[in-house]
Amino acid sequence: MKASSVRFTTCEKQFVGKSIESGIRLDGRQAYDYRNLEINFGLDYGYCEVTLGDTRALAQTSCELIKPLDSRPTDGQLFINVDLSPMASCSFESGRMTSEGVEINRLIDRVLKESRPIDTESLCVLAGEKVWSVRVDVLVLNHSGNILDCCCIAAIASLAHFRRPDVTVTGHDVTIHSLKEKEPVPLNVHHMPICITFGFIEDEKKGQQLIIDPEEKEESIIDGKLMMAFNIHNEVCCVQMSGGVSVDYEQLLNCGNIAALKAEEITVVLKEILEEERIKRLPKKIEKKAGLKTPATPREFITKTTAGPTEVEMITLSSDENDTARNPIAIVSDESEPPKEQVTNYLGKGTASLGEGGESAWVMSSGGEEEDNEGEDMEHGSNEKMVDNDESEDSEEDEFVVMQADVLAEKTQTTNNNMKIDTSPKHDEINADKKKKKRKRKKDQSIT
Repeated sequence: MKASSVRFTTCEKQFVGKSIESGIRLDGRQAYDYRNLEINFGLDYGYCEVTLGDTRALAQTSCELIKPLDSRPTDGQLFINVDLSPMASCSFESGRMTSEGVEINRLIDRVLKESRPIDTESLCVLAGEKVWSVRVDVLVLNHSGNILDCCCIAAIASLAHFRRPDVTVTGHDVTIHSLKEKEPVPLNVHHMPICITFGFIEDEKKGQQLIIDPEEKEESIIDGKLMMAFNIHNEVCCVQMSGGVSVDYEQLLNCGNIAALKAEEITVVLKEILEEERIKRLPKKIEKKAGLKTPATPREFITKTTAGPTEVEMITLSSDENDTARNPIAIVSDESEPPKEQVTNYLGKGTASLGEGGESAWVMSSGGEEEDNEGEDMEHGSNEKMVDNDESEDSEEDEFVVMQADVLAEKTQTTNNNMKIDTSPKHDEINADKKKKKRKRKKDQSIT
């Protein structure tokens, strides 16, 4: 059986006509109602499946780098192909394009090319050398009427969902990056033209009747078809009239208002589905693992210390009033244990003690003179063996002895002041006698 021999019976056509005249269509819709629309996207970019009632169409978009046309060196190219497979309907044959298939291909090509919904200049990689060629293949899976609207929605949805690979241009070399290396680039879609198909039925009694989105059996009885493409901005993208029906001016304006309203509704639904698909493809955020919970009551650590207020007492270690004013020493005192007072006990002339200790080590003993005399005799014996004829050396030794005695006197005086030792006049007389004896021995040695 050939495709041209497939027809509906006369009884079926009469039944469909009477149902439309009564205002109730075969699927229960009104004259201006559109069938349920479903849009599903696949895992790959550009894969879209559209279901309009029982009519199904599948669209897949692909791209490749080609050389541009000489007349348009900076514009990319867009190709549309609609395949009416035999599995969609028994009226289609494989490898042979019917008149209906040719008409659908031309209409969709006009809608998606002449209205310029895609920015073809953005597809240029190297002017005059390489541009992107975008191809949309539409396959009809099931034919249940109004293939044109279903294929048009599938094609524009596939283009809006498609992402081309990113490229890097270095001189005249072009590097194409995979989807894993770089994020793919979407196409620049300015607007979305949507096709709306009307059917006209001539009736002798009621006149001309208008229906929207005709079904397969309804298409068999209609006398004329009107296709109008609108976008969301209420702009006319394409108009096509087929059949031997004449339409007046008012009816044409009425069809345009209905088409603009339906196109806006379909565009809003399509954008919502595209946004949901974009959110699904976003990388998932890594959930933060729960850390250590803070205790309900704060814990007290062993190393935790607190510093309280302390009293500071200023004392000095020297009895000199001037030193006290210049060098104060701060000592932290405890109220429970008051500092002990230092008491100096005097044991006699030339002796002193600090605190409660015993006798001071500075007490002069009588055996010291004898030891000094023995040391002087030994020095006298050794000096007798030495003969020095230089008188200048004797004078230098005398000066050294005198200076050394003066230094010792200053040291003893400073230590006595610091340690608070009282020196007596008798002690000074003994030191003077020692100095006289040493000077006398030096003079004797120089004479001999």
